[in-house]
Amino acid sequence: MTTATVDAPPARDRSSRSSRFSLSRLLQALTLHGLVWTVALAPLPLGSNRPGSWSLLCLAVGVLLVLWALARSLDRGGPSRLGARCYAWPAAAMAALLAWFALQAATGLPAALHHPAWAWAGAQLGVDLPGHISSDPQATLTATMRLTAYAGVFFLAMHLGRERGQARILLISVAVAAVAYAIYGLAISYSGSNTILWYERWAYAGSLTSSFVNRNSFATYAGCGLVVAFALLARAVARARDDENMPHGRSDLVLERLVARTWLPAIAVIVLTAALLASHSRAGLAATAVGLVVMAMLALKGQGGRGRRYWLLAAALLAAVVAVGEGTVFQRIESGGMDALGNRLLLYRDVVAGIAERPWLGHGYGAFETAFERFRSPPLLDAGVIDKAHNSYLEFAFEAGLPALALLLVLLASIVKRCLRGLAVRRRNHIYPLVAVAAASLVGVHALVDFSLQIPAVAVQFALLLGLGFAQAFPGEPPAARPGPPRQSVPGAG
Repeated sequence: MTTATVDAPPARDRSSRSSRFSLSRLLQALTLHGLVWTVALAPLPLGSNRPGSWSLLCLAVGVLLVLWALARSLDRGGPSRLGARCYAWPAAAMAALLAWFALQAATGLPAALHHPAWAWAGAQLGVDLPGHISSDPQATLTATMRLTAYAGVFFLAMHLGRERGQARILLISVAVAAVAYAIYGLAISYSGSNTILWYERWAYAGSLTSSFVNRNSFATYAGCGLVVAFALLARAVARARDDENMPHGRSDLVLERLVARTWLPAIAVIVLTAALLASHSRAGLAATAVGLVVMAMLALKGQGGRGRRYWLLAAALLAAVVAVGEGTVFQRIESGGMDALGNRLLLYRDVVAGIAERPWLGHGYGAFETAFERFRSPPLLDAGVIDKAHNSYLEFAFEAGLPALALLLVLLASIVKRCLRGLAVRRRNHIYPLVAVAAASLVGVHALVDFSLQIPAVAVQFALLLGLGFAQAFPGEPPAARPGPPRQSVPGAG
């Protein structure tokens, strides 16, 4: 028995595979750039927080998922992006959540599971209404559609982000988009215009909101962009310092090279910091500070002495925030902070009362606005429409139930844990899991006092960063795909 070396497959099969490979790469490129533009344009129509804009966002993510699936089916012999075992638990947990929300909106369930609002409404109308676990099944289905889109962005970023070049494009696109909206917001603020896009501003006059309505939502978006810009700046400084071709003994040339390599991310940091301060969002500033400190501490711990660059940069930015913001942001705490705090605590108390009534089943995912009316205490009756709990954890528990909240938190914690492990095992590209953990800290803290993560534009930005961090948290990288078929060794008779 001998081993003969032959060209495999034959010429016709090789041509067919080459054509499929080219089409697969084209579809993958379309998916990559489509994801970049989908996430970048999401803040444009009022943060995509309107039915038309979030429906368009969900449609775009669905199309991108189809393109990705087609690309993978045509390139079955190509390099593996990420094995299913790596994300089996997050996928199973998300599937369980989506199934539970679908069950909340379903009919034909035992009457013991029905929300009491259906019996009350049927008695008022004198008809027998079909019951649901959710008090508003249409709102539950809409919220489930949006959550599915966020999971789709994470899935696409996780797979596309396994290749270093694609991960870099996606990460830089987050910073570029955030800077673009910050520049727009600063231009509108300093021009004296009282508009949001082509609409007359109806809320938060005097605060920078860019294309968002709520200043806190923009602050979270800009804060995540600032975390990315900071990481890119720190990496540029480190690479410039470690460059072997950097001239020694010529301080003028060293400074010139350093400026040439860092001026773009440095400008991004300055612009985003200015926009964040102009938003006058106390929670946004505090949450961003937490994200930056977490990033600095993790870099200091994981990268030894070299990680001090993150700490020094973060400390410098936080000092600037305190110094510049002292005369603007912190005055709001003295002027009206206690009244706002009192109302917020009353709201939290009423939300907790609603959770206590249906702790296991919830009132219906996405149905907070309608279901909460029964629990409003007299001091909040004149507060107008209350469509958010200003605490994403309490609101999710109110809508989905405590078991669903626990599952969601475990799901997110498992992703963050994987990113933390990636910081320990990756010697290259640790910037991606580092940014993901910092962004998770930022939005996790902000979710305690506001609802920014419930704004679609912020949610897809966060999902993208989390997916990139998860993708690069695993050691190794798939080899670059080659257009031609490999030579094979096959057994032959001799």
